[in-house]
Amino acid sequence: MRRIAKEEINELSEFLVEQFFENDQYQLMAKGIETQKAKRVAKEVFYVQLAYLYKHGDIFVVDSKARPNISGTIIGIDRSKFTAFASLYLLVHEAKKALQLLSKEELRLLIRNTKAVNEIQDAKWPKKYCKDEPYYFNLFAIAEESRGKGLCREMLENMFAFVKTLNRATIVLETQAEKNVPIYEHFGFTLVETVQTKDAALTEYRMIKTF
Repeated sequence: MRRIAKEEINELSEFLVEQFFENDQYQLMAKGIETQKAKRVAKEVFYVQLAYLYKHGDIFVVDSKARPNISGTIIGIDRSKFTAFASLYLLVHEAKKALQLLSKEELRLLIRNTKAVNEIQDAKWPKKYCKDEPYYFNLFAIAEESRGKGLCREMLENMFAFVKTLNRATIVLETQAEKNVPIYEHFGFTLVETVQTKDAALTEYRMIKTF
């Protein structure tokens, strides 16, 4: 596992689209928008987010023989450096280049869909459980062809060791995939909250690990 190079941010944004676009959250955001346009917007949004996290957070990637490029990533940030910039709503509006690809109707749909997603976005929830600022796991992904080979354990354990060097006693994360909950529980996380959008189209699972 290594820190990403600045020139790899574009490649990583493509990797994240590949890994996350079919997830419920991004499908909800893309609802009613032509798929290829929605993917291009998602790539730009990821790029903006990654550019911010490259400066203020920690982006680690892994390479493997299973694929020629990035095969996994784990991204985090000290919560004391986490700002409103990271909200999905603001990220979408920062990605002006991609938004120009959309028609006015598609743009209205994207804004409406993003507001629906924001129903479960709450940057303050960890304060209910953490006395000090925790470390925040922003994204974690492993390419399908690289799974089942111990890479998940390797990456998480390396990240835990890294967080300890920052003198942080707690890690927090959110996942919208119920199947991920037992995986994180296996590595010491505890599910503390579950929230849903008003129409129950999207569920967020909030988890905490204390050293």
